[in-house]
Amino acid sequence: MINNCINKLQDIFFQPTCLICRSPGQGNLSICSQCISQLKSNRHCCSRCSLPLETDSQVLCPQCQSQPPQFHQSFIPFQYRGEIVNLIRNFKFSGNLTSGRVVAELFCRQLDASDIAFPDVLVPVPLHPSRTRERGFNQALWLADKISNYSGIPVNHKLVSRTSKSRAQHQLNKSARLRNLENAFKVESSPNNDQNFPAHIAIVDDVVTTGATANTIANTITNTIASLFNHKSDMRIQLWAIARTPLE
Repeated sequence: MINNCINKLQDIFFQPTCLICRSPGQGNLSICSQCISQLKSNRHCCSRCSLPLETDSQVLCPQCQSQPPQFHQSFIPFQYRGEIVNLIRNFKFSGNLTSGRVVAELFCRQLDASDIAFPDVLVPVPLHPSRTRERGFNQALWLADKISNYSGIPVNHKLVSRTSKSRAQHQLNKSARLRNLENAFKVESSPNNDQNFPAHIAIVDDVVTTGATANTIANTITNTIASLFNHKSDMRIQLWAIARTPLE
């Protein structure tokens, strides 16, 4: 009885406020049901890279049909437009962890409702150490930890490291993004045999614009396995992120 009264008082006096419209939040989340319903879903998208598609008859985008990326599948439940842009930017660039908790929870709810196969390991996109010091944290690692807490999938943040401090990807167009990522990553783990590499991983990031970062990481991993063990890697690689930028 006492605990029930305490819980009711906490609900009354400590209910979160929606970060978007300032209405009471949904449950313990700082976003309301109305604002959640207005976020742009990425339900109909390319099955490989999650680029939003124009027609229901499409399965793959033209880019993935002609030049498929090194990762095999993606799960990106929202389009990067509307209010989710502000939530992610406030989290990523201002260190607003309340916004981070909102987008992480929304991602996990969509993950729970999906039929996507879970990987063995989550691999967050690494930041260069100097960039991590500037920002104060690695947003991809923070998100991966939250997803891990929800799903039970372990995080390996040491598998891949960033070897060069390049320009921020969001400042560049597609061709510049590709040049910017040349030799940007390396695989840190070099086990004695390829059986020690996970058979299935998911690269975790906050926003995907062209997929160049994830593709470079996937390519780095598969090339490393091939060079170490003299055979093509059969590792399955997914890309998980909160939001995908649609084509302009």
